[in-house]
Amino acid sequence: MADPDPHLIERINRLRVETPSWGYGNSGTRFKVFAQPGAARTVEEKLADAGLVHQLTGICPTVALHIPWDQVTDWKALKRVASSHGVATGAITGQLLQSVGGDPAARSRPCSRMHQHRARDRLDRDQPVAG
Repeated sequence: MADPDPHLIERINRLRVETPSWGYGNSGTRFKVFAQPGAARTVEEKLADAGLVHQLTGICPTVALHIPWDQVTDWKALKRVASSHGVATGAITGQLLQSVGGDPAARSRPCSRMHQHRARDRLDRDQPVAG
């Protein structure tokens, strides 16, 4: 058997995992939410929970926010909240499923934003940008 990598522990200690904000709240689908006692209800509570996870693991210093659920009006204040819990905000993830624009029959058809950007119909392509 080969000798273990002498730098393995050092490499493991450099590992960083960005956790998703939705992982700290109630779980579910668009059809049903499975409420859990004590689950974070606001982005500030999610950051507090993320701070505890990072304190316990030492490898989760950032939290990916999910828009529109984590949308705030004062991003600088949210950055201060994150910092007060020993974490920082990371990636911003937008809602990926939207109704397709264009003709009325298509509006109820769910479609990913990535698909919409390469759609043939200009109204469908413009939908993610127009919101």
